[in-house]
Order: sequence, then C-alpha cells, then structure tokens
Amino acid sequence: MSVQLSNGASNVVTVYTARGTYADKATNPASWTQVFSSSFDVSDWDFVTISFEDITLINGTVQTFYVASTNEIIATNPNPTDDNLASDRNLLLLSEGRYLNDDATEFGGASSTPFSWVGSFEYDLFYCVDDSDCYMEGSCTTKTCNRDTGKCLDTLVMEDNCCGNGICEVGESECASDCGPFQVVTPGCSSCYVPEGMMFDVEAVNDIILTSLNVQLSSGTNDVTVYTASRTYNEIKFTSASWTQVFTQNFSVSDRSLVSIDFNDIELSRGDIQAFYVATTGQVTATGDTTNPLANDENLKLLNPGRGVGSVAFGGGYSNVISWVGNVEYELPVPVIPTTSPSKSPTANPITPDPTKASNVTIPCGMNQ
Repeated sequence: MSVQLSNGASNVVTVYTARGTYADKATNPASWTQVFSSSFDVSDWDFVTISFEDITLINGTVQTFYVASTNEIIATNPNPTDDNLASDRNLLLLSEGRYLNDDATEFGGASSTPFSWVGSFEYDLFYCVDDSDCYMEGSCTTKTCNRDTGKCLDTLVMEDNCCGNGICEVGESECASDCGPFQVVTPGCSSCYVPEGMMFDVEAVNDIILTSLNVQLSSGTNDVTVYTASRTYNEIKFTSASWTQVFTQNFSVSDRSLVSIDFNDIELSRGDIQAFYVATTGQVTATGDTTNPLANDENLKLLNPGRGVGSVAFGGGYSNVISWVGNVEYELPVPVIPTTSPSKSPTANPITPDPTKASNVTIPCGMNQ
C-alpha cells in the first residue's frame, strides 16, 4: 500500500492491521498486529510505500489498517453519499476513516469529524486449488474450493464454541469478535458546549459488563472524577450520597482529546439503567444533539438527554438539553457451565423383621410358610 505524507524529515511511520472493522478496536492496542515501521524524509507531499507480508482475504472479509506517524499524513473529507472511497471488481476501500488528533498518542483520541485517507493498495488475485487454501482460523465458516473458478465458497457454521459466529459462548473469553470488548460511540460536535461536568444514563438491552468510558475533554489541565449509580441520574442529581466514586485522575490535554476512564467491571442485566457523572476542574465537551438514544447497538443504549453540571459538584446545571461526547466500552458475559454435585436419594431406614409376628406377605396356596 502507499500513503501520502505531509512534508517533513524523519517521519517515522508505523502500520498496524487487524481482521474486521476498526470501529470496535480503535482504542485497544492488543487487537492489532504491527506489520511495518520505517522513517521517511518527505517533501512536496510525497507518497511512500508500505510493504508487509501477504494478507489473504477470502471474499467478504474486512481488514482494517492503522497508519501512525510522528509527523502528519494527508486525509480528505469522505463522500457522505458513498460508503466506498474507491473500488474495483475485487476490492473495496471503505470511505469513513478515523483521524487521530495531531497530539494524540497511538490508539488515543480522534477527531470528531470523519476523514478518509489518501493512498493506494496493491493486490494479487487469490486462486484456490483445494479446500485447505480456503481455511481461515476462527472464521466459523465451512469453506470449500470451487476448482472451476478458483474461488472459495463459504457457509456460516452456527456451532458451539466457534469464535466468530456472533454468539458469546462457553470458553470464548478470548474471542473479541463474539464477546467483546465492543464500543458504542456518541456523535461528535462542531459547535460545542463546555460544561464543567456531565451526567448521563446508559441502558442495557441485553446482559452486559461495562468496562470503561472514553470522554472528550476541553483543552488544559483537568482533574477528572467519575461517579456512578444504579439508577437514572435524574432521581439523584443533587444527592452526592447516592453516587459511588469509581475514578479520579489528572489529565493535561489539548485540542479536545478523548481520555480513557477505567473502572472495575459493572455488570448490568437486561433493562438495567446505570448513571454516570463525569466531574472536572476544567471542562468536558458536549453537544446539543437531542436524539434519543444518543447512540446504541444491539446490546447497549446511550440515553439522551444528559445534564451539564456547573463548577459545583452535584450542583446547578444547564437549563438546555445537551449530550456528552465520547464512547462506552463493554463486554458480553461468557457463559459458565454450572458444576453441581449429584444429589443423593435419602436412604430409607432398614426394616428388621420381628420373628414373633406373622409376616404380612401372602403365601400362595400349596406352599409351606
């Protein structure tokens, strides 16, 4: 592949890749594999070549790439009416990418505005000879080779303990595609509010485990304290005793960066609502989006509206409707096979016959007792 870099000397470019879309692994370094790193001296917005070992993609497979640089790369605005940035009969380059802030660390905060990269891909056509050429570990598909066309044909296998079939099953704690972590991301903002704190609710559509938040802060040094409660914030917005503190940390940010809020796992059952309050000594980023839910997937809803809070913790807030900017990470609970000891039937008290009394068993005629 090639990417277009901005001008500058000693621009170290590192490239990572992963199977599937970047959306559910954007801030999780463990989900990626580094495939390239090199330094470039660039003038006149040159294209540079990124070489890596061959990656085989069977029809329908999505592969994601992350190009990180110590300087800048060139990007453009995506076409809002077309999901494909470019394509031919064999390959689609999907349109909307994720543009990390200039000052962000790797796998860190990103611009709230979607961007598309500038560059190209080279590929060779893949032709199978036998079924083993079509095998993809963890794909949960039965793949066979059509020797007439050289193409792999696949069928989804809905079998137990098959990582990749979209079902979180026993023994799949390491299967990210089935059990997570997953992210639900709020819309960004262009004209932003900057309250000192935000309260908001999330609702579990199915049983889930909340693991972390990412919240967009305004620029500057900022002490962030996060509280949570097992109910809607609207019932307890002025009552500090009803909340539990789960996080506190100092951040120094610029350009409205996302920061990671990690806390002990919070288990939610289907229908549960959990409130969060992000309090700061600086400002958080918020928007006037009134959509409810603010964002959601099949397991989690980020409810709207939120509540902008002033500089006094658990005090007065904004009178207008505002919503927070960031994302929530969660996992699905991995089922466990119950282990129970076999129950024993009660032992009846033994009956000792009394030789002095006649038996109550009827003896057939013709037999001696």
